[in-house]
Amino acid sequence: MIHDKKHLKYTAIPNEEMYWERVNRSLGWLGDTKQEQHNKQEKLKNVVIGIAGTGGIGGQLAQRLVRMGVRNLKLADPDTFDISNMNRQMGADLQHIGKNKAEVVAEMTYSLNHDVNIDFHSFWRIRYEYKN
Repeated sequence: MIHDKKHLKYTAIPNEEMYWERVNRSLGWLGDTKQEQHNKQEKLKNVVIGIAGTGGIGGQLAQRLVRMGVRNLKLADPDTFDISNMNRQMGADLQHIGKNKAEVVAEMTYSLNHDVNIDFHSFWRIRYEYKN
């Protein structure tokens, strides 16, 4: 784990045998043949997905993607959990009040399975380019 004031990274500890056992029950909806299913799961495994906002929908999405076999996530959220989030946001509990949402979701998601790379940013990094 790399940690500084704005950025945290959880690094995967890959276990291919466990990975394929874990995603095996989900393969059926990926294709008609074993080869097609395997090829599509490989795409999911290697894709990098960014989620901006890890409160209600973003937090659930991060966990669902990892459960589906995605191994590379980038999370960003400058907000912290407060008591009003507890009725609807994964990660919002008394233990996490005042903590950054992206950091909490990254930690909870990584704890599901350590074969995922998760970068989180507790700030927005937006770059606009205007070309005339």
